[in-house]
Formats: sequence, structure tokens, C-alpha cells
Amino acid sequence: MTVQVREDGMVYPVWSFGDKVRKAQHTAGMDQREFADAAG
Repeated sequence: MTVQVREDGMVYPVWSFGDKVRKAQHTAGMDQREFADAAG
């Protein structure tokens, strides 16, 4: 995850595709191999 800073100073996260996949894997309670098998 990286962060972006807007002109007004507000900081917010920017999630990469890999970040989103890792979060989904963790939420599903699967290891990498199980998640890959389930995703096809």
C-alpha cells in the first residue's frame, strides 16, 4: 500500500491489485495455494 497526499494535505491509502488480493485471501482464511486453487 502506498499513500497519496492531496493538495489540501489530506492523506489517503492507495491499494494496489496485489494488496486487494492479499486482503481477500486473508479474509477468506486461506493460504496462498488454497486461494489460487479457488480462484482458478
